[in-house]
Formats: sequence, structure tokens, C-alpha cells
Amino acid sequence: YYTLHLNAALDVSTISPLDRGLSIQRTYYDAACDPESDDCQPIDTIAAGQQVRVVLDITVPNNLSYAIVEDPLPAGAEAIDPNLATSQSGQGPTITDQQYAYGYWGYWFFNRIEFRDEKVVFHAGFLPAGSYQYSYTLQTNIPGSYQVRPAFGYQEFFPEVNGRSDGFEFEITK
Repeated sequence: YYTLHLNAALDVSTISPLDRGLSIQRTYYDAACDPESDDCQPIDTIAAGQQVRVVLDITVPNNLSYAIVEDPLPAGAEAIDPNLATSQSGQGPTITDQQYAYGYWGYWFFNRIEFRDEKVVFHAGFLPAGSYQYSYTLQTNIPGSYQVRPAFGYQEFFPEVNGRSDGFEFEITK
């Protein structure tokens, strides 16, 4: 028996979205822009010290068991974990979907969310077919130009069911 693993360092601008049973689109917005009252435009540049609202749009055409979505962070930023006592109030993540509203049946599908140093990981024991939107906040700290790897989702025990967003470059200015 043979096993082959390939790791490749690619320029993120060459990576395109992929849909093999799960579709992900990631968009960065200035967190100071209120989507309820303003027309917020996607950003690829922000000043250090500012906050970024990350929006993941996840679409699954079929029910998935043990779905995982990993969203890598730019190296000069960190995700704000709302579960920590030091987090700012009102900076918590939000989950919405087109079939269910928060507070009603179905809002808990991502039942475990891990805010790690290098990425945010979402776990769903069962994810029904549908469209979901997840939003969380980044704190930008270190100025620089960063390549942001694509968000990647897959079914834990059937990894051939997967999908990814596109990669892009994100700049944090002084």
C-alpha cells in the first residue's frame, strides 16, 4: 500500500472557488459600516487597529453530517472570541440562514465554534440542505500585505464532499 501527500505553496490569486457538494463565499467588510442602515462595500485594505466584519456564505445542496468549515485568518489579524471575558460587548458571531431566524428552530446548526490563532473552525453535527450566513469580527494588529488562504469546508467522514472560497490578498496599512 502507498500513500502520497502533496503540499504546494501557491499564490492565492491563482486559487479559484471550488464546489464539490458545499459552496463557500467569504467577504470582508469594515466593521464600522452598519449593514442595516448603510450600503457596505467589500474591502481588501484597512488601517491597523480597525476591525473587519467577516461574512461567510455557506450553501449545501444536501444534508451533511459532521460538517466542518475552516476559515484561515490573515497573519496580521486575530479573531475576536466573544466567549472571553475580555472581548468587547456586541462583537459576538451571528448565524443566519434563509430558512430559519435566530431564536427559532434551526439557529444552532454550527454547534461548536473554535477561535484559534490561525483560523476559525465551525463544526456542525448535522447541517440540513440550505444557505447559511455566518459573521464574526477580526481585530487588525500588524500592518502588512497578507495572502489569505481560502475558506475550506468538508464533511468529516466523507472528505470528498468539500468546497472552498477563493483566496485573496488583504492589506493592513499603518
